[in-house]
Amino acid sequence: MVDSRGMAGDGSERRDVVEALTETSDHLDFALAMVRRIVGDQERLGQLTARIREIESRLRDDRYYLAVIGEFSAGKSTFINALLGEDLLPTSALPTTGAATRITHGAELAVEVRFAGDGIRYVYPSGRHPGAASPLGRMLTRLAPDISVPEDTTGVLRVLTADETIAPHVRSLEVRHPAPALRDGLVIIDTPGTNARAGHTEITRAVMRDVADAAAVLAAAGSPSPVSLAEFLTDALDPGQLRRCIVLVTKMDHIDPDEREDLLAHVRRRFARILGTTDPVVEPVAAEPVVRRAAGRPLRGPEQAHWAEEFPHTLARLRDLMRRHRIVAVSDRLLRLLEDLLDELRHEVTLAEQRLDAEELELAGARITDLAGFVRGRHGESARLLGAGAQRAQQAVGGMAPQWWRYTRAEIDRALDRADTPDELRAVLAEQAPELIRRGLPRIGDIVQQAVTGALETAAETARVAADDAFTAAYRKLGAVAESPDAAPVTVVSGHQLADAALRAYQSSATGVTGRISAVRLDPTAPKTPGARLGGALDQWFGGTRDSEPRPIPGRIGFGGLIAKMTDSPSSTDMTALRNHARADMHRTLRTVADGLSRQIDEAVRTATTHYSQDVARHVDGYRARYEATVAELVAEHRRREDFLAARRSLLQDADRQTERRRTTVNNRRERLTRRGEFGR
Repeated sequence: MVDSRGMAGDGSERRDVVEALTETSDHLDFALAMVRRIVGDQERLGQLTARIREIESRLRDDRYYLAVIGEFSAGKSTFINALLGEDLLPTSALPTTGAATRITHGAELAVEVRFAGDGIRYVYPSGRHPGAASPLGRMLTRLAPDISVPEDTTGVLRVLTADETIAPHVRSLEVRHPAPALRDGLVIIDTPGTNARAGHTEITRAVMRDVADAAAVLAAAGSPSPVSLAEFLTDALDPGQLRRCIVLVTKMDHIDPDEREDLLAHVRRRFARILGTTDPVVEPVAAEPVVRRAAGRPLRGPEQAHWAEEFPHTLARLRDLMRRHRIVAVSDRLLRLLEDLLDELRHEVTLAEQRLDAEELELAGARITDLAGFVRGRHGESARLLGAGAQRAQQAVGGMAPQWWRYTRAEIDRALDRADTPDELRAVLAEQAPELIRRGLPRIGDIVQQAVTGALETAAETARVAADDAFTAAYRKLGAVAESPDAAPVTVVSGHQLADAALRAYQSSATGVTGRISAVRLDPTAPKTPGARLGGALDQWFGGTRDSEPRPIPGRIGFGGLIAKMTDSPSSTDMTALRNHARADMHRTLRTVADGLSRQIDEAVRTATTHYSQDVARHVDGYRARYEATVAELVAEHRRREDFLAARRSLLQDADRQTERRRTTVNNRRERLTRRGEFGR
């Protein structure tokens, strides 16, 4: 049975020693503060914090983790069986296991296994059903229907580690064993054979990086330094991990005593180059005699008896080395953590700088270079569209005044033709003519309103949509959303406005004419007013200055004088002349009204065009103001992020300086502890 002395001691004392030598807590506190100050991404912050907590947890774990590394047939399983004092692991099986096997202390032999693609943790024995009837047995039968599942735990372990149909599916395997060597905290990690299969390098690298304090590298005495093992070690382990390797030259009971020293000297020189140290730890060992003695089998002569007696002393030296290597391992993990954190932080700052540079270039490329020119272009396009809309509106309503004039003239002519007396003629002028004028003008005004607003609203909407599209595309380049300014309502002119204006002017003129006619009839002795024009007062309806006195028209009798002559009983000839004079004056009056109507329609088109132009201009200018504000916000945000990045960069530089000092301190202590015999001074 293997002696377990040499590693005994209270776990808290071990932690105190490690803490005193490495100041781990202080370094971890520094690392945590550094991460919290610099890392902004919450997910990444959680990941880095978890790594710090893992080292803290590993520091509180006072067990010693020994990785066993070696090529297939180097005697790994035999060496582990010797540590356990039991012929437990198969020693002649093919190298099929693809996972590291962790062996820890337990009250009785038990296994805990997980399979690839299956999240269930299987424990054997389960305490209820043995063999194939157990949950693990059913899983094994599912993986290999023809397999015979043993009932004993040792047999199940051999299936998990050596059966070529089962072992490749094992993702993790832990063995609990009551061996005295494990009682005080030794944990053995059996790594896959270095020459077994692809992918085992990464498994061994992960074990040494995250778990193991030291590694027992097994080299068979018959082939103590194969090239494949050297390549594997330098590929899988970093320099710090290589210095924590202990070389065990196995099967020394097969070597003649006279050849041992030369063999060990050769191994030391060879592994000095491989491990990068001038004084590698090389220990001779023969594990088979220990296993034979533990199993009650006879030893093969005094040579095996010698090595069986020597094994406890070798294990004691191994334990002492592991005590020092545990502290070195903590130092290595601290250094790697600090270096990784700095690398991560540098990488994060570099990425942030790259993102800011890219965003600045993107913003510069996305911004409208010549915003004033861009807006002028939009105004010019709007003016073109509204000009075309005004032309369409003018074409739609330009002929309405002449049409109204022709229609109304014909209606009034018919009314005059039906007038047989001056009273009837006066009634036509005072009553029927206003009604005929009123009848058409409201409808004309409504048509003008619809036609003008329809043409110009369509043009304005087209201009607004063009501005929307142009600015939306510009906003999209900025990664922002454009908000369209509200359009103001535009009113042109109503039909009633047109009618009221024309009727007020007509009635003003017609009242004067009919009044003079009445005065002539009531006072035959009143002086005659030569050349009175029926439409004289209508000459300036739309914006001109009305004459104070109507001018006589040479060559014809005044309208009032003609009526005065015909007051009693005019003849048909005189009535015809009076009617013709009235018709001529009415035609001139209607022409004046029509011209004024035409000017008012034109003014309505111009006014509406101006209103719509101003509305579209406000629309474009509103976009411009919002666009400028958006760009200003983006630039300000970019500047804020630059300032924040500068602050983080300054923090990183300070952290880098502090980390460098801490790295030097930890590295010096690690180097001192790595030198043999320095522990405890």
